[in-house]
Amino acid sequence: MIPFYEKRSDTPQIFQAEEVSFAAHLHAQLELLYCIDGGVEVTVGDCSHTVHAGDLAVIFPNSLHSYYTLPEEGNRFLLAILPVQLTGPFTNSLLKSHPEDPFIRRDELHQDALYCLRALLCRSQQLDVFGHCIKEPAQKEIDGYQNNIYAVYTQMILCRVLPQLKLVDNTDGNFFDLVYRAVTYVSQHFCSPLSLPMLAQALNVSPFQLSRVFSERLHMGFNEYLNALRVDYARELLRETDLPITQLAFECGFESQRTFNRAFREQTGQSPRQFRKEG
Repeated sequence: MIPFYEKRSDTPQIFQAEEVSFAAHLHAQLELLYCIDGGVEVTVGDCSHTVHAGDLAVIFPNSLHSYYTLPEEGNRFLLAILPVQLTGPFTNSLLKSHPEDPFIRRDELHQDALYCLRALLCRSQQLDVFGHCIKEPAQKEIDGYQNNIYAVYTQMILCRVLPQLKLVDNTDGNFFDLVYRAVTYVSQHFCSPLSLPMLAQALNVSPFQLSRVFSERLHMGFNEYLNALRVDYARELLRETDLPITQLAFECGFESQRTFNRAFREQTGQSPRQFRKEG
């Protein structure tokens, strides 16, 4: 699972996955979710849709979005997270507007866009579209060479999908509201001591107003959202490091190992120790 609290690098990330369930999050990259098989419930801002096989979700930079993978057999998704530096003449539109409806249905998706999505996946796996290994140029040429190829495919996708989306200017009052400020702040400070009153003070709003934002827009309480971020970070540390679990709990922002163990079990059904052993 990709950590949704992370400040992402400027390297394109394109991969296939069977599970793409993430709580509400945002980042500075363009994100494209194509459903190969199965289905996933996608919410972008206030717009929700069940994305089925052949559908595409187009998520502009800094747009709040969440995924919930449907409990079906055979789910497969292609996810592309692309730096805005690759978007060329489309950058201005991506940063200054957002789609009223960010979903393109199967029968509306241009085949050029689908071809380029698959080509991006092949490129990320060092394959051509026929599945043959790509012989790369000398090391000093690779970075620019790769970026140019990613940029061409990214811009072709945008060339085909943007005309199908009704764009709304970001000065619209419903866009830059409190939920974006709250999610951004929590994503940057979740490893530190943080409470609803502390967040309210940082954002200069009342705790009651902030509590309504989490319940009505994110459909979860503040503590539930905060713990989701912390537990997901803990999963990464349990997989990638040998940190003692007590130290790891504090690294993730929990005040005690007992609180950490309880939150971890509520979200995963396992203890941290079991998770590390099976991972």
